[in-house]
Amino acid sequence: MSLKLKKILFSNWLICTILTLLVIGGMLLEFHPMQFLEYKAYDFLTGLRKREISSQVVLVEIDDKSIKDIGSWPWPALILPM
Repeated sequence: MSLKLKKILFSNWLICTILTLLVIGGMLLEFHPMQFLEYKAYDFLTGLRKREISSQVVLVEIDDKSIKDIGSWPWPALILPM
């Protein structure tokens, strides 16, 4: 093998392309170890996004007076002060 051919075959671009195609193929064919890794990565990333749960609960009552004031469905978007 010539040096130029070896350089092309073992270049970083070729290795990255082959690995990318293998990962995409494994995902598309639902290869079980790939799904397992995907689920673990998803669980890890969602664990990083933990949000504080608001303890405030807002109850909205829609009565006849409100329907007369706002109008029938679909209602316009309203910005209500809290």
